[in-house]
Amino acid sequence: MLCFVIFTNTNPPPFSIGRIVQLVSRLPYTHVAIAFNEVVLDPWPSVALYYHLPIYLGQHPRYMVAVPIDHDLDLQIATPRNTRWATCVRALSCGLTGSDDCVSVVARCLRQGGLRVPHHLYSPAQLARWLVQREGCAVCNTTYPISPTSPAHH
Repeated sequence: MLCFVIFTNTNPPPFSIGRIVQLVSRLPYTHVAIAFNEVVLDPWPSVALYYHLPIYLGQHPRYMVAVPIDHDLDLQIATPRNTRWATCVRALSCGLTGSDDCVSVVARCLRQGGLRVPHHLYSPAQLARWLVQREGCAVCNTTYPISPTSPAHH
């Protein structure tokens, strides 16, 4: 069974949380979402947005990783409970403070699926690097609609 971790560049304005995340991580990806069974959980501070996978893939430049998981994901339980400032402080402290930002929400979902995601990951870039180094994970071509049962690999 597969889920997809989707990294996006939200093209953040100067002095925003996304710009801080970009500067700290040194990669263009400022946000991460997770998809399972054609549903995308897009976690933002204090709100969880849900999309149909093909619609979400058409909205943002992205980098996507197919991740094998052992258990179904219940994306409803992963609603973020923090503010933008908590996310900012987490990025500036290199993950030393607690926050319920997009990275921690997606990591919690991956743990629910059976992965042992390290707690020290605090940026989308770090999560992306960790995933692509895992055996069985594959970077996907997101130019075309992708079915969770048959990812299109580079």
